[in-house]
Amino acid sequence: MRLQGRYFDGTSLDPVEVQLVFDQGRLVVKNMDGQTMSAHPAQYIVLLYADRLGHRIDLGISGMKDLRLMIEGDGVRTKLGAHIPQVLGPVRNEGWASAAKVSAFLIGFFALLGLAAWQLERVLPVLVPDRYAADLGAELADSYKDFLGGTCSTPDGDAALAAMTKRLTQAYDTRIPLVVSVSDNDMVNAFALPGGQVVLFKGLITEAGSAEEVAGVLAHEIGHVKNRHPLRGLTRAMGLGIVASLISGSNVADLTQQLVSLGFNRTMEREADTEAVTILEGADVSLEPLAGFFERLASKGEKDLPDFVSFLSTHPMSGERAETLLSHVRAGDHLPILTDEEWSALQAMCGGDAAGQTSDE
Repeated sequence: MRLQGRYFDGTSLDPVEVQLVFDQGRLVVKNMDGQTMSAHPAQYIVLLYADRLGHRIDLGISGMKDLRLMIEGDGVRTKLGAHIPQVLGPVRNEGWASAAKVSAFLIGFFALLGLAAWQLERVLPVLVPDRYAADLGAELADSYKDFLGGTCSTPDGDAALAAMTKRLTQAYDTRIPLVVSVSDNDMVNAFALPGGQVVLFKGLITEAGSAEEVAGVLAHEIGHVKNRHPLRGLTRAMGLGIVASLISGSNVADLTQQLVSLGFNRTMEREADTEAVTILEGADVSLEPLAGFFERLASKGEKDLPDFVSFLSTHPMSGERAETLLSHVRAGDHLPILTDEEWSALQAMCGGDAAGQTSDE
């Protein structure tokens, strides 16, 4: 068996492209020239991450918390699991960064002024304590209230949104508490902020053909939260400036401007789609409405509906993504995500009348 992957040795931020060979009960790591870099007995291999489809796994070595192997490919988990059975088992939390290590690492970033933002993006979001991210996200959300036109709130609308969020997350652990709100803005958009903040736009709810379409978009944004994409994007855009903002709480206005124009790359979008599949299936919500919503947005142009440009600029569309979602559709009936009354309340929470659309039965 021979696979390719990326090797993080714990001493450098740059991964090394490697070949992986299973030989005589050991996982042998070789560089692309075929020279052996390290070899590890199979019993010491631990699974740190596996996507739902088994096409990407991250491996670690017991007792070596800084070492990580990232392997991608069709059915790679099954292939490797034939030689290393524990790869097919549950993910093991190695806890590779202690709180003290996080603090030391953040302080060290101030001294590394020459470090490129794309390098920070790979490491910083993983090390930032949840409480820093939550504080930053809350401040950003408050800043958005002025920037985007305020937040919609009615007792019935808030209850409907809470019911939708609870249904999506009751069988799914985001590890970060979610705070979901609706912005009184006509753009067809939605985005995730650091610390579990998710904002849906009034225009998105108005355009949606059903509550299930809104739930699909919300599940997608929850996927961004789970993968810490907002912090990764801000790190890419601001570099070391994000470190100072996280610790001091300053420059929130600048961060708001950065995040408004921030778009996740296609890899992040695919990762969020994968999480959305898991979330929707766990909540017994059909995937077809989300796929249909993506297809409809992708087919729109600026002349057809200018407000769609916002969503398309921050969420790159492709027919491939919609097809991937449709490939996971399971036949059979699904439970409505909201009652008709709840869906009407959600549509009307920004002060307008419900559009008469009903939740999929």
